Amino acid sequence: MARLIIDGTTVDAPPGATVLEAAALAGIDLPALCHVPGLRPQTSCMLCVVEDKRSGKTFPSCSTRAEDGMLIETGTEALRAARKEVLQLLLSEHVGDCEAPCRRICPAALEVPLMMRTVAAGDQDAAARLAKAALILPETLGWVCNAPCERGCHRGSFDEPLLIKEMHRRLAHEVPDPRSMTPAVAPSSGKRVAVVGGGVAGLAAAWTLAIRGHACTLYEREARCGGPLRELDEAQLPPAVLDAEVQSIIGLGVELRTQCQVGRDIAMEQLLGTFDAVLLACQDDDLDDAEDEEHVFAAIEFPMAVNAVAEGKDVADEVDRFLRGLPPMPRRKRFDCRLVEVREPEKAAFAAHRMDPATRGQSRQRDAIQAEAKRCLHCDCLKLESCKLRRYATEYGAQQFAYRDVNRPSVETALVAGPVLFEAGKCIRCGLCVEITAVRGEPWGMAFVQRGFDARVRPALGHSLEEALTKTARECVEACPTAAFAWRDREERES
Repeated sequence: MARLIIDGTTVDAPPGATVLEAAALAGIDLPALCHVPGLRPQTSCMLCVVEDKRSGKTFPSCSTRAEDGMLIETGTEALRAARKEVLQLLLSEHVGDCEAPCRRICPAALEVPLMMRTVAAGDQDAAARLAKAALILPETLGWVCNAPCERGCHRGSFDEPLLIKEMHRRLAHEVPDPRSMTPAVAPSSGKRVAVVGGGVAGLAAAWTLAIRGHACTLYEREARCGGPLRELDEAQLPPAVLDAEVQSIIGLGVELRTQCQVGRDIAMEQLLGTFDAVLLACQDDDLDDAEDEEHVFAAIEFPMAVNAVAEGKDVADEVDRFLRGLPPMPRRKRFDCRLVEVREPEKAAFAAHRMDPATRGQSRQRDAIQAEAKRCLHCDCLKLESCKLRRYATEYGAQQFAYRDVNRPSVETALVAGPVLFEAGKCIRCGLCVEITAVRGEPWGMAFVQRGFDARVRPALGHSLEEALTKTARECVEACPTAAFAWRDREERES
């Protein structure tokens, strides 16, 4: 038994335990991209480095045995800087998107690839629910949104971008029972919220708060909700469309008070004394002083409707956390790797496992939404949630383009073995699949090919991926710290 101190905690490590294992006993989760329990240390990523203050040495914790008297530090500024540098080097040659560009660009974070997969599978009701949950006014936005998502669609590099805006408009319009789009309302929280302003941001906020179980009263100074959208003519937005989607929000139990201007028809002080929180979704200079109150929140009614929806949802989330006694959500965003563009020489490789060759050059299918959904290339990552590279890049604030003079490698044609996909551009050469296939006795397995900076992981001796993974496919997929190995017919948001 070795007794050592890790970040101020005394740990008794069993004989033969590594410093990484000893840290785990102390509840310290050290970052590692190349370590899997039961396999010999690969020491290839160097993220798990720690410092022994006793000796002054820095070393990888996954391969160093715990010794009596060690005084280990795991999170010094120097160690964190070193880890960030390692991550940025890996990211500089990482080839692929975390989020699909369409989803990334959508201010309201509509899960476009998942919606398309669901439509392609024939479940339009489920797709309509996805659109409603993200957009709240999916049919209205299908009329008025300027569709920034479509401008980022990789399919546009081949023929035409997907009809995303028209897709969610059709889904919302054609669902047999509009009530089926609304998710279950949470049990009552016993809290009351006043939303001032019945424009798009206010409507989105009221919907979000009602879904979370809060009693919500919406104050609108005009006779109808909708704000500037009410000024559009019927060719731009049929009033009945907006009326129906406003009613879907009121139908959640939201109390609507129209022709009621706060500060004129009802005093702001009365709202402050009656409600547990007040959300201001209107631009009214007379109410600015109220924002200094702890339980008053402000949402901007952006001119672009989809931005206003996003703002209403985000501020409603802040109100919800306040009402539940939770701290504000951290503003740090999850790391999001970007392919940026599909370059002309790599189009064939990019499309190889993503596009039905029969649809190449196909125009957009306006009259057949299932056929249109099947045009989606599904360029989002297949390991959005479990990718360790993304997790640590977020944690350490790593930047993909820290080395701007480095050109990313080209997209390579993915290798396929039944349900398993291997994308070489996402491989970080950790060596885990090489080790797994060797230890498990694969006839050929995976191997490092070439040398130096050009070293790559590939099936050994030019064999196919299927020949390399006769019995270790699942273990390689599960061990891979990125989406280099992934299940081609599965995406983690669906599991």
